[in-house]
Amino acid sequence: MSAAIREVFAVVRGTSGVRCSIRRFCSYLPLALTGIGVLVLSGAAVGEGPEPTVLVRRVVPANFHDPDFDQSKLLKLLTNSPNRAVLAKKDSTISGILKEQFNVSQSWTPAVYEKFQAHVLALNKLRDPTRELKAGQTLKLPDLPRTAQVYLKPGQEIFTQSKSSFLTKWDPELRASTESPKVGTNAPGTAATEVQIRLMPVSILESLQLPSATTPLTALIERSDYQVMQEPMALTLAGGPQDAAAVALLSEAEKASLMAFLARPPKTKPILVILDDAYPAQSDFLHAAEFVIKASREIRQKFGLLDDTHGDSPTLLKLEQTYRQGTLFCDEDCEYPKLKLHSAMIRESLRELTTLDTDKRVEVIYLPVNEAQPFSKELLTEILKVALLADSVTNGLVLIAPGIQPPPELQRGKPNYANVEMQVETILKPNYLFGALSGYKGDVMVSKTDKGIIDGLVNFLWLYSMASQRPHFLSMSWTAPNLKYPTLFRPNGYGLWLAAAGNDPKINIHAKLRQFAARSSDPGDVLAVRNVATACDSSTFSPDPNVPVFGFAFSGRISPEFCGTSFSTPRIAWFLAAYEAIKGDAVKPYDETEPSWNQWRARKRNKLIGLQNSQQSGEARYQVSPWQLLGEPVPH
Repeated sequence: MSAAIREVFAVVRGTSGVRCSIRRFCSYLPLALTGIGVLVLSGAAVGEGPEPTVLVRRVVPANFHDPDFDQSKLLKLLTNSPNRAVLAKKDSTISGILKEQFNVSQSWTPAVYEKFQAHVLALNKLRDPTRELKAGQTLKLPDLPRTAQVYLKPGQEIFTQSKSSFLTKWDPELRASTESPKVGTNAPGTAATEVQIRLMPVSILESLQLPSATTPLTALIERSDYQVMQEPMALTLAGGPQDAAAVALLSEAEKASLMAFLARPPKTKPILVILDDAYPAQSDFLHAAEFVIKASREIRQKFGLLDDTHGDSPTLLKLEQTYRQGTLFCDEDCEYPKLKLHSAMIRESLRELTTLDTDKRVEVIYLPVNEAQPFSKELLTEILKVALLADSVTNGLVLIAPGIQPPPELQRGKPNYANVEMQVETILKPNYLFGALSGYKGDVMVSKTDKGIIDGLVNFLWLYSMASQRPHFLSMSWTAPNLKYPTLFRPNGYGLWLAAAGNDPKINIHAKLRQFAARSSDPGDVLAVRNVATACDSSTFSPDPNVPVFGFAFSGRISPEFCGTSFSTPRIAWFLAAYEAIKGDAVKPYDETEPSWNQWRARKRNKLIGLQNSQQSGEARYQVSPWQLLGEPVPH
């Protein structure tokens, strides 16, 4: 396994020292305290123990029998699939096994059969396809589904929804899976596609043709590319002094004007989600738990992700019964400002705005990126379960709710409950997700997460906004090196994602590909935020005036001594959410009389880019005021 691949998939660890504090937590000092956080090798070394595995999925066609099926695509699928092994029985033949495993034959699907046969013969170094195989002989096959062609009774409907399957066992010597795929029982044999969930060794994954990190999810699905569901992420967080006095963001006249703005009748009920290292206070944890419980039920009900057997999950029911016990921090008295968690600093940066919002036009929710605090695992488990259930129905994800009528041609698929537990357990299992919680101690802070958690949280919010018709604004006040594999974010939707650019002026986020702010130019689905406060460093955007950047610069100063993009980002997100609450136009899925749901984010992006000052260059071009974001005159 190459050094680069070991670095990506190795467990993150910190070895500078562990000092146990009161209760169950320890203060954690990461190995790298300056610059961008790094991934540190841990766990099994080369040649020691089992090879690391990673959870992947892909959506593959199961309509090989179709005369119009693209034969070049079939060849790509054959050559870009890992192997699975079957044992020949007495009198077994190549043709018999191909019929049994893939439902292809010389008479039924002649063009497909020839390609399957040629591939299997080459894979097993065989020449004569008519020769009987020996009983017990191992035959390697491509990991592809059975064709959807079956005999239909007169008038029987041909389904188009997807089925799913998963494999977890791998023989390192055979370099093949040693079990038959476990196919979900709730999808018909006529399903046109199959979602394949696999636990795959890293070396096998790297032997396949993989997409670049910038490939959008729609292209991954269309091309049947592998979607890598796990990847360790080290997040760099900005710190700050513990006893510095706060600096006001708004003047008294501006505060009065903002209160009057928020007193207007609301048009929508937006949520602002802060995705960060922890819950900043006990009340924020309780609010987050209540939100996840409510949102999970609403999503499951309106998207049909439940049935008589699968209603509320055991995780949700247990969480509902126990979350009022509260989570833990480090001792009985370590909420802000005594222990400065990064999320607590963000909470402080928003305090002036949330205090003025007496009618709670913007609902602020804090969610964790890892499992450092009790109940974080339960919340993340429920979030991931819902997101993965939605993924399992692929193009059968249909919203049905009062006042929302989907087109009659849309057919709701049935979720595959069987393999979701395995997927969630795999994503939340790595040790680096349980690192002890730590506050700011005078240097750069680092937190650990996994791409699978970020993907799941973003898609959970996508589902909730569609189900509830409430827009969401996601604020990510951290940076990370570029990911090796594409993120699995659903496109379009009723929400906007914002990411901090970082505080290192030597780093250009687009040249260095800092996630997720670098996505502000390509594909342009994230709004990047710089800091414009005087005497405060900020990473930069692309200097090329011909490269459109979806970004702004805003004040991130919260004290005389400290400021950063960590605080610019949630502030801009809050003002955008406030605008949406008072002036936003509610949109409905499938309603042709309203602006297209799928165009909401594109329209929002174009409108916000219009606020940039094209007459200015460099940093000045992106400076924006609260009143520009609110579309209001500047108070005097």
